[in-house]
Amino acid sequence: MTKGAVQQVYKYRAQKSLGHMPSDAQTHQLFSEAAVAHASSQLTDDATNIGLGTEYMQYWIDKARSVDGAYKLYRGLSNGIYYQKIKACADQLSADPDSMQPLRDMVK
Repeated sequence: MTKGAVQQVYKYRAQKSLGHMPSDAQTHQLFSEAAVAHASSQLTDDATNIGLGTEYMQYWIDKARSVDGAYKLYRGLSNGIYYQKIKACADQLSADPDSMQPLRDMVK
C-alpha cells in the first residue's frame, strides 16, 4: 500500500461515517493519521495490509460502480496489461473462490 492509498482509505472511512466529505481540517488530520500508520509496522501485518487494500479497492468499486471499472480507475488504464492480469485472476477466483492458485500464478 502506498502512503496515498492509505490516506485515501482513512478519508473514505470518514466520508462514509460522516455521510459527506470531511472538511479540509478533518482531511488534514486524517492524512496525518494515515501517514503515521503507513510509516509504522502495521502494514507488515498481513491482515491489516489486506484489510486496507480491500477498503481501497472498495473505494474504487463504489466510485466506478463496477469491479471492471474500479480496476480501470485504479490503474488509470482502459486496456493495460495490469488490468488484463487482474481481470483474468478475478475471473478464475470467481470460478473457484477457495483456490489461491490464480493469485500465485498472477505474481510469477
